[in-house]
Amino acid sequence: EQHADARLHVLRFDEDGGFIPALQTLHTAGIGPTALFCAHDGLALTAVSELLARGYRIPDDMSVIGFGDFSAATQISPPLTTIRVQGGEMGATAMRLLLERIETRGQPVVAKRILIASTFIERRSSGLAPRHSKWLTPFER
Repeated sequence: EQHADARLHVLRFDEDGGFIPALQTLHTAGIGPTALFCAHDGLALTAVSELLARGYRIPDDMSVIGFGDFSAATQISPPLTTIRVQGGEMGATAMRLLLERIETRGQPVVAKRILIASTFIERRSSGLAPRHSKWLTPFER
């Protein structure tokens, strides 16, 4: 949002062999992504594995960022940049809200907004966007 030349494109794929065809669809549309922000670390690990198998250098050619900070995020090379969620705090907050709801049974429910901060864990799978945005197909590599 801070950079006029940055664009968001949704890339949906199945973890079993769907990543490269989905990325190829973007390429066919003339879109050369420089970063992938994945819904969870499992998808990010799939993306890293497929990109490395095709000769990509991460993060030189493309950054990959996950979500969840799974233990596998530190067991791959390069280690995965990710977002760590505060699962324990989320669970404790949910329990407090549930107990409050039980104690006030029959009374109107008061809407609440609760913010639990996540933490950006920067590792080596992310970096500056490459100067080029040309995405090579697996056949061109």
